[in-house]
Amino acid sequence: MSITMEFGGLDDLIRECSEQATQKELDKVNRKVLKACANSSKQKLSKRLPRSKNVNQSGRKGSRTFKHSADEVPMSGMRKKGERRYIVVGWDKGDNSPYFYTKFNEWGTSKRPPVPIFHTISKEINAELKSTGMEEYENLLKRVIQ
Repeated sequence: MSITMEFGGLDDLIRECSEQATQKELDKVNRKVLKACANSSKQKLSKRLPRSKNVNQSGRKGSRTFKHSADEVPMSGMRKKGERRYIVVGWDKGDNSPYFYTKFNEWGTSKRPPVPIFHTISKEINAELKSTGMEEYENLLKRVIQ
């Protein structure tokens, strides 16, 4: 369940930055924006995941963690595939951690319809990504030009 974000709408600003700044400076800004958005999506996800009233009775006996999955949302480190960088927030389909069941909220089961929490957060984070990206790239331009 990764959230994909594009830096669309920032093309002119990114082009100007790439002409004025070094690749190292651009990479640093990209990492900062990506980390900020990943942390924000982790917080939003943690607030929206369902919680049981009594965590001591959640799950089957013998495999209870006595914690809510909302409190244990995983976040990977910075990853790179080709020229793209990304951070995975949440559980993927192959996950078999104690909170593996959380992925069934997003994709549903044969008896339960999907509840697209991740998809909703992805849309919200895209707007945040653009504003954070604009702010950081403008700051970079100001530093480089001065």
